[in-house]
Amino acid sequence: MEGFNVASSAPPHSVGLDRERKKMIDIRLEIASRQKRASDEIRLGNECFDKQDFDGAVQHYDSALKVVPSSVEALGNRANVKCAVGDFKGCIADTTRVVELTMKRGIREQEEKFNLAVVYYTQAEAYFHLKSYYDSLRDCDHTLELWPPFGEALCLRGATHNALGNFKTALKDLCAALRLKPKYAMAFRHRGICLCCLGDFASSTKDLERALNLDANDEAARKWLEKASAELRIEEEAAERAAESLLSSEQLEEKKEDKIREVKKKKRRKKNRKKKRKEGGRAEEKEEQ
Repeated sequence: MEGFNVASSAPPHSVGLDRERKKMIDIRLEIASRQKRASDEIRLGNECFDKQDFDGAVQHYDSALKVVPSSVEALGNRANVKCAVGDFKGCIADTTRVVELTMKRGIREQEEKFNLAVVYYTQAEAYFHLKSYYDSLRDCDHTLELWPPFGEALCLRGATHNALGNFKTALKDLCAALRLKPKYAMAFRHRGICLCCLGDFASSTKDLERALNLDANDEAARKWLEKASAELRIEEEAAERAAESLLSSEQLEEKKEDKIREVKKKKRRKKNRKKKRKEGGRAEEKEEQ
């Protein structure tokens, strides 16, 4: 009787299954390795971005995408850098790809919902700078549908309505943005611009001054403040002339006399201050003697 051969007794298909399992394990290990490398590159890219080393950030995000081409995080972060450096078309190419990948996978968690809202906001900002205002409005709407308390998106939509001349609609968005973010300099700037265009120069100057208090380097706010202040002075002078025209000749004479008296008072006060300073000087000289 022949001995029992254990190896030969194994079903032929079990060997094939073992090979398939090993292959699957190898694939999973390779995917995990790639994801780890991509994650490291994204982290390095984020560090560069925080230091405003935008070239370095793009290089790291590019490296991450070579390893994992479908990384929405790397694409989204690279889009932010491109928007920051003024490559708005490149930014839109990346954000469009992120939207496609995210919609294909589906949104399962709140964090994914917020991340997609940020991507739409970045895309809206790029369209705004390209003066594609209706595209910007569309993406601001997408952002706010996904994440209603997105103050920056409300501000951007308000700024876009400003650019289109829809000042009353802009004002609503900008007021809503400031309710969510009470110290948002850009929202004060854009609301100041909106109020100036609506002819409310007093409120406009207040908002633009607040914008500059929060961000002293905001040159756009400074220019609009000069414009609003000039318009306010013209308005106040016109109102004063109109008020004077309503006064009687006697009232006008009284007003002139009041002004003369006020000037004389100022002169007397000035003269008294000089006299006191002289007397004080003489007293010091006597003490020294």
